Amino acid sequence: MVRRVSARLIDPDRSYRDAQAHRRHLRAIPIRSVRRGDLLFFAFRPGLLASHFAIVRGRPRNDRVATVEGNVSNASRLEVRGIAYPVLAARVTG
Repeated sequence: MVRRVSARLIDPDRSYRDAQAHRRHLRAIPIRSVRRGDLLFFAFRPGLLASHFAIVRGRPRNDRVATVEGNVSNASRLEVRGIAYPVLAARVTG
């Protein structure tokens, strides 16, 4: 099934607000319940609710979660992040 999400997804701060309000096919979920395909938002820049996001590659294990991330050194990268670092998790809804 293909789901279309808003082009606003490239702006993590605006997408964070959309997920909190359950708008534009995003719904906030508990961070520990993420699964493959969900989004994790991070606040690396002061003054923004979220400045970066990652796509989850699998369920959290040992307080860590595998992600794929873009715009990290102008490349896509596979990462493993501590589950304590995201500020919000979201699921794409139909």
